[in-house]
Amino acid sequence: MILRIAPYVLIFTIIVSWTAAAEEHQIKSNSEKQALIEKLVVPWNSVNRILFEYEIVDKNFPDQTIHETMALSSQGSLYKSKAKSTTEVPWQADPFRQEYFIDHGVSCSRFPFKRAYVESSLSAGQELSGSTWEDVLLRILPRWPLTQYKIPLLDTVNTSPILIEALNSDECSVLTNSEVINGRDCVLFDSRGIKRSWVAANFGLCLMQEEIQDPGSGRLLQKIVTDRIEEVAPMMWIPTKYRIQTFREGARTNEALVEREIEISILRCRINDSVSDSIFIPVHPAGSIKLDESSGRGIQMTPGGEELLSDVINFMGKYAHLPSKKVPSAHYWIWFLAGIVGGLTVVATRRIASLRKR
Repeated sequence: MILRIAPYVLIFTIIVSWTAAAEEHQIKSNSEKQALIEKLVVPWNSVNRILFEYEIVDKNFPDQTIHETMALSSQGSLYKSKAKSTTEVPWQADPFRQEYFIDHGVSCSRFPFKRAYVESSLSAGQELSGSTWEDVLLRILPRWPLTQYKIPLLDTVNTSPILIEALNSDECSVLTNSEVINGRDCVLFDSRGIKRSWVAANFGLCLMQEEIQDPGSGRLLQKIVTDRIEEVAPMMWIPTKYRIQTFREGARTNEALVEREIEISILRCRINDSVSDSIFIPVHPAGSIKLDESSGRGIQMTPGGEELLSDVINFMGKYAHLPSKKVPSAHYWIWFLAGIVGGLTVVATRRIASLRKR
């Protein structure tokens, strides 16, 4: 009896599988997709200025934290700050801290500790230089007010790294089926089967998960996992804690193994009037030096700055543990004599070696 019905069970299983696969890959029309996106972004349409302060921890380097701030304005302005903190040095004291400004068509890269900066002109429609387009924040942004400049596309999927622009792309479609991710009902967006984004439909344009696969092998390359979402303004929800995982293929299996994982925590979000215009305008301190990109030479643009040397000495004494008190003069004689003895020893050793060869 079992043998008789086995073929029918097999056929039924295949039909169910095909049906499920067909349902999974059903695509809504482009007009339905646009209507859905327009509905999800309604709360964000009034945003013309936004600021985020966030921290990044690479699981491979848990004793280091990257502290960043990014502010955007629909008037064509941008501010970005990046610094590193360790167990000994807070990010505020990082001597390698960098700042980047765009205001009225002029970009400025500044190194506050050195009091040096570089300026260049930036035309409307020009592509942003540097690593701004690689910023981990762009992947979850439901709105990008800075529309005057272009952002480079992601190589793998040929779409913008900015969430809202990637979803609006012609490469992206909406599947009819929905899924539950981390307890939230999600709409599934698909970009040619290479990139899939799960967006919490009841929480505006809030990304819950994203996967990017290799176009050739289908192997998982990267994944975004949202661990926490918060309402930063009425009806405006964003991931405030999420992870970006990069995968590699196992040596003996096709299983994707996590090669790198970074965790992003958003500490602060400000919108519209709570973002001051002054943050987009670089005000250079006394003694600041403007560097010329072509020649590499610097010109001091403002007088003063004598205290810069004191700042360097204070930093070295506080964080590099250099002696803060004057070393007794007797110590210098000890090192001087030790140097002479060491030098004579080296000379004598070489002389003896040469005599033996003879």
